[in-house]
Amino acid sequence: MKLNVRDRIIKSAIKLFVQKGFFNTTVDDIARSARIAKGTVYLYFNDKSEIYIEIIKEQLNSALKDLGTIKTEKLNSTDKLRKIAEMWLFHSVEFHRLFPLFPIISMENINQALKIMKGIKIRVFPIINTIITEIKAIIEQGVKNGEFRPVNPQITAVCFLNII
Repeated sequence: MKLNVRDRIIKSAIKLFVQKGFFNTTVDDIARSARIAKGTVYLYFNDKSEIYIEIIKEQLNSALKDLGTIKTEKLNSTDKLRKIAEMWLFHSVEFHRLFPLFPIISMENINQALKIMKGIKIRVFPIINTIITEIKAIIEQGVKNGEFRPVNPQITAVCFLNII
């Protein structure tokens, strides 16, 4: 399957972030790796930070899509949460198999770049909040059905997400 230019940029950025780290990778490096002109990168992304944020966003959107599929399955809440955890772990293992040293959301990267954190807050937190809301609904249904003892579903959803 031939990747479009945007996907080639992202794939090249991931590969280089693994090899060199975020801060040691340049837009020139990404363009060279994607076999495009540097200016072409800027047609798709404003800067390297935006590429980094887009990688995180794509991973979370993929998880959200899978979560939506699981949520509609005719399973009890316990099995839905189990399946979500399995799915999340599968994707994590697969991602780390492909990119074993890739600290995409490392505290080093976040702490060292305020611009990245601002972008994450604007573009990634809403996706995380949606994931939490979806998990919260499953927990609420489980409490309603008597599968779970009464808990604060928001806090439990956040804890569940942090655990997996």
